[in-house]
Amino acid sequence: MIGRWWWSQNKEDNKIHWLAWDKLTLPKNKGGLGFRDLYLFNQAMLARQAWRLLVSPDTLCGQVLKAKYFPNGTILQCEARDGISYTWRSILKGVDLIKEGVIWRIGNGESVNIWTDPWIPHGKTRRPATYRGAAVLTRVVDLLDPVSGSWDETLVKDTFSEFDAEAILKLRVNPDMEDRHAWHFDKKGLFSVKSAYKLAVQRRENEMGRNAASSESLPVGNSGFRWDKIWGMEVPNKVKMFIWRLVHNSLAVRRNLLRRGMKVDTLCPMCQRLDEDPGHLFFKCKGVKECWRRLNLEEYRIILAACHSGKDMMQTIWALPSQIQLQIIVVLWRWWSARNKANAGDKRPTSPEVCSLVTFYVCEFEKGRKSDNIFQQVKQQRWEPPPEDVYKINTDGAFRAVTNQGGWGFVVRNRVGDFLEGGCGNLRRVASSF
Repeated sequence: MIGRWWWSQNKEDNKIHWLAWDKLTLPKNKGGLGFRDLYLFNQAMLARQAWRLLVSPDTLCGQVLKAKYFPNGTILQCEARDGISYTWRSILKGVDLIKEGVIWRIGNGESVNIWTDPWIPHGKTRRPATYRGAAVLTRVVDLLDPVSGSWDETLVKDTFSEFDAEAILKLRVNPDMEDRHAWHFDKKGLFSVKSAYKLAVQRRENEMGRNAASSESLPVGNSGFRWDKIWGMEVPNKVKMFIWRLVHNSLAVRRNLLRRGMKVDTLCPMCQRLDEDPGHLFFKCKGVKECWRRLNLEEYRIILAACHSGKDMMQTIWALPSQIQLQIIVVLWRWWSARNKANAGDKRPTSPEVCSLVTFYVCEFEKGRKSDNIFQQVKQQRWEPPPEDVYKINTDGAFRAVTNQGGWGFVVRNRVGDFLEGGCGNLRRVASSF
């Protein structure tokens, strides 16, 4: 069963769901496992169908639907009403998501309303933050110089605030092309179900009152805990999964089972002395103390035993040298394995046996780490001539983030490498290196 760990008490197989499904559907760098939320993923798939109707309205399907549902506008202006089909009502669910991520790419500026359409790539609405006031300008084309076809800098600076004006002047315009819709959360403006799903997750997080980040990169939540460091550790995935569950306190220790409503004996199966919880099992149990001492890690055991949660424990471990980190993580993992054998009724491994396995796995993991870090010499790329009767054009660009300036250059050569043509130039305002 995906995303669920369960424990059977009797033949009815009563199951314990250790973590809520909405947590498991969070990205890994926010504490989840990245499982797809089926409702949101279906909405992203519907958004793809709506996007096709938006950018390709001349298809047969697009013409039929336009004639019936939006003859005098675009699909973005459609709203659900009585009498529409179930299919169209479903597509409109995708339209709601499209509205959150669509942006206009400016060509001649004739189709874009300055104040109501999303066309400036900043902020949540992608519209000007400047108060319109008594401005009579309505279309983006009104902001262009009719002679040069580029922005009228004086008009833009007089109409908008400095923040908006700077963002507008960085936009590239092409008077020979029509304005077109693009997807804001892709550098090339191309729609993808993946980015639409991330946007849907962000909307859900906002509705739940969480600190959602941009859909381009979803960082950790309010806790500041680096969940991504768990998945970046140089250990096998099964060890990472164990650490993830330990930090979430979702391991099936007996105190957790009791807290979940199971009637179980809470005594530690390793020492049969005190109640079993993560703090006792990994740091205070008589047998595990002996393991820490045998491995010369006693001082670290004392420090970790004082931590109040799994997050505090892992942050403390990550602050230690890498060699010590690996040893501690393997100790925790192997002791959990030994505990599970004892809990299942098998012979309890002794502390020397556990320490021997810890030493073995530490050596194995270090071998794998060294083999992964072997320097692989990259083959130097050399210019290759084009086929006969073909010219090759090599291009390059530069970007300086401090001044938002850029440069470009190109060179044209034939089959034997002879220089035929070249050029270079500067760009005053550039939004990004892309």
